[in-house]
Amino acid sequence: ISERLGALRLTRAFISSDPLSADDERRLATYVEEVLRPHAVRAIESGFDCVVGTSGTILALGELALDVEHRARPESLHHVTVTAEALQAVRHRLATSGLRDRQQMRGMERRADIVVAGSVILCTLLHLLGARELVLSDWALREGLLLDYLHGSDQAFAGADVYPDVRRGSVTSLASRY
Repeated sequence: ISERLGALRLTRAFISSDPLSADDERRLATYVEEVLRPHAVRAIESGFDCVVGTSGTILALGELALDVEHRARPESLHHVTVTAEALQAVRHRLATSGLRDRQQMRGMERRADIVVAGSVILCTLLHLLGARELVLSDWALREGLLLDYLHGSDQAFAGADVYPDVRRGSVTSLASRY
């Protein structure tokens, strides 16, 4: 399911103050909740084992959550788990910080202007799902599409998963196909 809930789009639509006003935060969270509630209900009814977050803004929020949890930042954030409680603390810190302060935070140099909306989106989703933690992933849409394609294919791709490098597996599969 894809919804138009990008941090940039929602920053432009809902945030008119810096730091974030309580009214802007409430309007943004209410909108995100209205859009995501039906999807969250379906996910809960279907069941899930974990919530995984990918890409720039979520990884940056995860990195700040590690600071809240007083944990050292590992070499890679891939498969690192952070608590929803720590992410909520990050949301509060970002929402009450001005742009200049956010620009000084680790990992915020390029997204300080949109990360507040990103934190509201993420925390609202975790709340709707009743999730207590988030697993971070360095992989994103491109790798997910590729893996989905590989797993959905028949015998031509049966051996592709033996390659630890997704790109290499893709090239090998393409070669076997042609």
